[in-house]
Parts: sequence; structure tokens; C-alpha cells
Amino acid sequence: TSNTPGISDGSDGSVNGGSDTDGQTGGQAGGLVDINTADRETLMTLPGIGALKADKIIAYREANGGFSSVEDIMLVGGIKEGLFNKVRDSICVGR
Repeated sequence: TSNTPGISDGSDGSVNGGSDTDGQTGGQAGGLVDINTADRETLMTLPGIGALKADKIIAYREANGGFSSVEDIMLVGGIKEGLFNKVRDSICVGR
């Protein structure tokens, strides 16, 4: 059947369960966390990102004018390639 529960080709707009927010609240865009605008609580929803790393991400972007690419998150102290690999599919960089 074409209405198999849990299977979606995305054509109905319900990718990732649909949107539960109105707009860009909390730095999220289309299910991705924008590391240039996300608040502490939103950053902490990412795997491996706790309060300390969230604070470091915010401090880095404030000191450096934001991130140019998702890979730039590895310039933040304590975020190396292993952690980047866990979060890269969940983050984006907006302006």
C-alpha cells in the first residue's frame, strides 16, 4: 500500500515528523540546529554537547563573528573530529 505507517518519501511535507515550531525559534531550521543562532538549550540538544560545550560555542561565535562552515565548530575548544562526526548531520550555518 502507499500509506505504509512510518514510511515517507517526503512529498507530503512531513519529513522528520513535520515542524513543531513556527519559524526559526531557538536556532533551528528545517530540523537542523543553526550553530550561528542557536541558544544554549538548543545547542544542548545535539549529541555530545552539554552546557560547557554549548557555552564555548556561543563564546566562540561572539568573539569571531560566527561560523563560516559547519566544520568550523572544530575550532571550538573541546570539539574534535569525533564529536563533529556525531553532530555534523544535525547542524547548519546560517547568516
